[in-house]
Amino acid sequence: MLFDITKKKKNELNHISQNCNSVRYVSSQDEYLKKNLPKYERNSTCIHYTSNGRFALDDLVIHYARAISPAHVIISSFNISLTAARKLIRAHDCGILASSAFILNSQKAYSFRAAVNMLNGRFPLTLTRIHAKVAILNNGDDYITIVTSGNLSSNNNIERGTIHFDRDTYKFDYTWMIQLLNYTAQS
Repeated sequence: MLFDITKKKKNELNHISQNCNSVRYVSSQDEYLKKNLPKYERNSTCIHYTSNGRFALDDLVIHYARAISPAHVIISSFNISLTAARKLIRAHDCGILASSAFILNSQKAYSFRAAVNMLNGRFPLTLTRIHAKVAILNNGDDYITIVTSGNLSSNNNIERGTIHFDRDTYKFDYTWMIQLLNYTAQS
């Protein structure tokens, strides 16, 4: 049986599950993240979530970077909006982000040229054929990995993701991400 979920209210489609037992409905970006996402605790369990355009990858990065500030971050995304680039630069300028690096899709770069130009020369930036949306954050003691279907841009789509708070997941993603950044730097 097929049914149209686009007619459901937005807050009926958004939820967060920690340990896959509790579900909380979500509302809007920053306020939602402050109110409803579990506060960061070192060595805590992972969080599974869905969103319906209420927040994007950049919102999650800034939310968790605040918790472990100042944070070093590497982000991969299929695209990036000008708004996301501005928010991440502001977080860097305010000291929430100690360092930032980006891996973005080279084939889509023309469609988000203004955002790429804003980041280029200011942060390490690699353009390659990438579809993975991953952000890794650390401050030397704390390690956070965000793996999501959502990009560094807002939309009204249902997005799915998992936030990990363990060093092993961080190391896995750090390995391939730093290789891409180093390969570009050496080219």
